[in-house]
Amino acid sequence: MNEFNEYVRECFSEAGDIVIKPMMGGYLVYFNGKLIGDVCGDELFLKRTPTSNRLLADSELRYPYEESKTLMHVFDSFEDRPLIQELLDGMYAELPEKKASKGRSTMDFYLEALTFENCERAYEIDRTDIPEAFVDDVPTLIETLKFGFENKLKGHAFLITKGDRAIGTILLGEGLYCENDPEELKDKPFYRLVFFVLDKNFRGKGLGSRILESTIKKVYNDFGIHPIILGVHKDNEKAARFYFKNGFIKTSCMDGDDYCFIKNS
Repeated sequence: MNEFNEYVRECFSEAGDIVIKPMMGGYLVYFNGKLIGDVCGDELFLKRTPTSNRLLADSELRYPYEESKTLMHVFDSFEDRPLIQELLDGMYAELPEKKASKGRSTMDFYLEALTFENCERAYEIDRTDIPEAFVDDVPTLIETLKFGFENKLKGHAFLITKGDRAIGTILLGEGLYCENDPEELKDKPFYRLVFFVLDKNFRGKGLGSRILESTIKKVYNDFGIHPIILGVHKDNEKAARFYFKNGFIKTSCMDGDDYCFIKNS
C-alpha cells in the first residue's frame, strides 16, 4: 500500500473498518464493506450522498479519472476526526447493500437528495404502464417537494439513480394529520410515504424493497422511529402486495379511491 493510501486508512480507521483495493490504475475505498469512494493519484474522491453533499458542500466536485461520468467530492479534511465519523456513518446508512439473490444479479442504486435543481429528472422515469389514477404526476411531485421545504417538514426526498440514469423517486417525511388518516395517529408523530415510483424496467427484481428499506432506515436514523402511512389505489393490487410483503397493513380508512396502509414502529 502506498503512503497516501496508508494515510487515508489511518485517518478513517477510527470510524470503522477501512479496506483499500487496487483497481484499474486506482484504488477503491470500502467502509464497513460498502464502497464509499476512490483514490486516484494522491487524492481521495468520495461518493455523493445526502450526508456527503451536506457536510462537504464547500468541497471541490471533480471526476476521479478521465473516463469517469460520476462527479465526486474531493476530500482533504483528514485531521477533522468528528467530521470523518459523522460523514462515514451517514454515507454508510445511505449507500446500498450489495446482496446477491439466487438467480439474480445485484442491482446497485443510489439515493440522491431530490432538490429543485434535479427534480425535473423525474420526467426521465418510464412509468407508462402505470394508470394515471395510481400515482400523481411530476408537477404534483414538485409542488409536494416545495410544500415540504416551505413548512420545514422532517424527512428525506430522494431521486433514485442507477449510473447516470434516473430510475425512480421516493419521499418519506413528517405527516400532517388529515381527517381521512387513521384516528390513532391524531396528535401523534408519523411519517407519510409518497411518490415512490420505480421505472418499469427496474421492477420485479427486488430493488423496490431494498430502496424502501434503505429510505426508512435513513429517516429513522435521522429523525426517530414513528409509524408510516401511505395511500394505495383500491385497484392497484400489485402495489398492495408489495406493501404487504414489506410489513404494511391495510386499514379501512380511505382518501378518495386510495386505501390507507400503515407500518407501525
